[in-house]
Amino acid sequence: MAEGASIMELALLVFEKLSSSQLLMMLALPLVLGLAAVEWFHFRGTDKYNIRDSAASLVMGASYVIVSEGLVLALLVYPAYDWIYNYRLFTQSISPLSILGLFILVDFLFYLFHLAAHRIRFLWGVHEVHHASEHFNFTVAFRQSMLYAFVGVYLFFVPALLLGFPPHWVLLMLAARILYSRFFRTPSGLAAFLPQLNGY
Repeated sequence: MAEGASIMELALLVFEKLSSSQLLMMLALPLVLGLAAVEWFHFRGTDKYNIRDSAASLVMGASYVIVSEGLVLALLVYPAYDWIYNYRLFTQSISPLSILGLFILVDFLFYLFHLAAHRIRFLWGVHEVHHASEHFNFTVAFRQSMLYAFVGVYLFFVPALLLGFPPHWVLLMLAARILYSRFFRTPSGLAAFLPQLNGY
């Protein structure tokens, strides 16, 4: 019984140390993995899923979360973002409307990053991993390069800091944007269950 309690205490300690963006990603993990399992079950026996390819995508996703969303975020991004935030042009109060505005801004900045990742060879070399699968399904969204953090992906979101949005809110909206995009990445997958999403 004491061993069970120590595991629970360790889990609580880990959750207390997570940033809001990391906590969001962690709490969404069962939903995301569950949806991948539903999609796999729906398309089993077709060419939309290859178990090795999907496993590779999940391993790349786990590596990305541990390195980029874990270590690099805690050791480099948060301190850098806090420093940059000291030089903000405005101070934004946080309200439902400003959160919506921040989400739209982060979505636009992510679009700029993604566009640059397709047009700039250096960034494409890191981003290409995301497009390397021959099986376009839900698990491909997990296929992220852990090198993103080292090539300046977080620099694309500096304008939100300079406009006065606190760093933890910028990173929380980035995590929310990444999670929300998971549902639109597979026209052959989840969009098959939700036809109104086809074309987005």
